[in-house]
Order: sequence, then C-alpha cells, then structure tokens
Amino acid sequence: MIFVTGATGFLGSHLVCHLLLNGHSVAALRRQTSEMSEFEYISDLVLKEGKSSLLKNIEWHSGDLKDIFSLEEALNGIETVFHCAGLVSFYHQDSEHLMKVNQEGTANLVNACLIKGIKKFCHISSTAAVGSSEENGILNEENIWKYDNRTSAYSTSKYLAEMEVWRGAAEGLNVVIINPSIIIGPGWWKRGTCRLFYNVAMKFPFYSSGSNAFVSVGDVCRAAIKVLYGEYFGERFLVTGVSMTFKDFLFEIADKMGRKRPFIKVGKQMSGLVWRFFRMVEVLTGKRVMITKESAKSSVRKKYYSSQKIQNRLDFQFTDIHINIAECAVLCKKWVEENEK
Repeated sequence: MIFVTGATGFLGSHLVCHLLLNGHSVAALRRQTSEMSEFEYISDLVLKEGKSSLLKNIEWHSGDLKDIFSLEEALNGIETVFHCAGLVSFYHQDSEHLMKVNQEGTANLVNACLIKGIKKFCHISSTAAVGSSEENGILNEENIWKYDNRTSAYSTSKYLAEMEVWRGAAEGLNVVIINPSIIIGPGWWKRGTCRLFYNVAMKFPFYSSGSNAFVSVGDVCRAAIKVLYGEYFGERFLVTGVSMTFKDFLFEIADKMGRKRPFIKVGKQMSGLVWRFFRMVEVLTGKRVMITKESAKSSVRKKYYSSQKIQNRLDFQFTDIHINIAECAVLCKKWVEENEK
C-alpha cells in the first residue's frame, strides 16, 4: 500500500487518482478539518464512471504533519511514501506557519518513516527550493540555493524541507526529490495555480511582465512515480515542462475561454504600486487579498529551468502544455458559469 500526504489538496488528489487508475491501493492522510471538496471535484473528473469502485481502494487516515504519533500510526504496513503536503503562501504574516508545516512537518514525516522502516520516499518539492539566478539564467539540479533579499518565506521553507529529506537520506532513508514548476490542471478554481484560470474567467485585467515554466499535473504525477520506482535514490529532478511568459500564458487562456485578454501590463515599477494598493485594501477591510509584496515581485521576474536531466536519464516525455491549457480553460469557464452566477 502507498501512503500519500496532502491527499485532499490539488496535487495530492491528482496523485491519488493516478495511483488508483494504475491499480494501487492508497493510504491517504487528511487533517480532521480538511475539506473534501477539491478531492471530490478532481476524482469526478479523473476517475469518471469508475470512481465508486476505485475509491474502495483508499484508506483515509486522520492525522497531521505536526503530530508525529498520528504519522507513525498511519504508516503501519506502508513501504512507499509520496509526500505532497505543504503550505503555499506569499503572505508575510504566514512566515512562521510556513516553517511549521513545510520544514517541521517534513522533519516529522521523515522521522516517522525512519522509525517505521519505510523502503521508498518521494518528496514532491517545488522549483522555489532551487533558488534564484542572475536574470535570464537557466536553473537546473546543480543550482545552489542562496538566501538574499528576493527570497520569499515560502522558498526558504521549501528549501529547509528538502534539507530534512536529505538528512533522512543520510540516516538511511531511500529518497528521491522532484521539483515541479507552476503546475497546471483542474482543481478548486479559486485556489493556488488554478486561480490563474479563474482570474481570466472573471476578466481580471492585469498581466505581469515575468515568465516561468508550466507543467501539467499529470506529468508531475508520472514523473514522481517513475523516479521513485526507478530507484533513483539520493537524486532530484526538475520537472518543469515549458517556459512561457505570463502574458502568453494568460492570453492563451483568454482565447480558449472566449474572454477578453488581460490588457494592463504590470512591470517592475507598477508591481510596487499594485501590491501597495492591495495592501491598503487589506488593512482597510481586514480581508486577505490576492496580490502581496512577495507574489507581485515574483510575478515580474523571468525564470527559466531545465528538465534535461529527467528527459535524458528517464527518457521522460512531457505532454503538450497547450492541450492542458485548453482543457483547463474549458473546465474553469464551465465551473464559473455554473457557480458564479
């Protein structure tokens, strides 16, 4: 049986469904307070008419990364672990919570795996843990993470989480790490990267001057399984798909939805004005806003990554990201039309 953390979230839900479709039984971790709405939505889309029978192969375990005793109990009888759970936030006030969940939570899971004698451990990290480079530099697995004034608390927490995984490797745990870039796929459209589609559907007028790499959620799931069962222990692989500017990415979504393209370009100077405006709104209303100082700065950077290692070593082929964008655009538009009337 395979253990998956973060099983009710976007990536974890897709990975669980992917494993079920491939005939595996899954032990899935969820907090007592976790909502099941995103899992239900994704499993409807992915498992289709086979959902009711396939879900019989899931055992749900109530637990928390901050509770090592619940992790040890959930790992009884487990040989393989996929660690998808983690907090994504670019709010400065979440800095401490990011460390608690991403770093300390990963440390707890690694410790529990060492205690229970887990055979294989795949940590699904993020390109945020790879660090940054000089403008227009290409990042790969050999890049050395460095802290500077551009480094977000999220990036720091993901890097420190990886250090816990490597510490586990030094203590005898068979580990592999993959680092996906921006993951594209159907999910709860108001959260995470899915919100990029939602914003276009709701005619959000801004696009940033930056660029990043985009990869389908199906490719991330395939890559995680392939590197783990290929036993590439002690290694990590970037899984980054295709590089695109945010302008081209958002314009393509708008075209597939039949929506007006975003028309206000946000460069470095304007991004400072935008996040300050949203910060003022947050102070006045007491409600969290979609744009923060860290997210605004990140959106105007040009980031380039190389996935040559996984392509060459594993003969891994990425799916056409433009097909993924089109599929997600159609699904998001349908969801908005049904739920945002």
